[in-house]
Amino acid sequence: MVHEQMRIKHGIVELAAPIKVRSLLMALHEPLVFLGLSAFGESSVHFRYGRPWGYKASILRKLLVDCRGELPISRKAAADVVTQTLRSMNFPLAGLIGTVAEWFLPRSGWHHD
Repeated sequence: MVHEQMRIKHGIVELAAPIKVRSLLMALHEPLVFLGLSAFGESSVHFRYGRPWGYKASILRKLLVDCRGELPISRKAAADVVTQTLRSMNFPLAGLIGTVAEWFLPRSGWHHD
């Protein structure tokens, strides 16, 4: 799939330009590492404890929200992408976070199944 902001091929997302993402999901990383509930993330100069485990899921969520209406994806499918991305990282609360992410997705503009 090709879009002006991104390209997805064989499960790899390539961004046309750097984007900044601020999300609660990423903000939880430091407290979870501090409490010993999450592993250090991949080394990164931008994050004290490495790249957050929710980094990829947060970027995908932002891109799907920004491109809704242009992509043939439903609101439920977008939430499932977040959940599956977290599950692929073996995050134990992936289902709960996916459900919460779905609650906070915009209600309009999505493709209907």
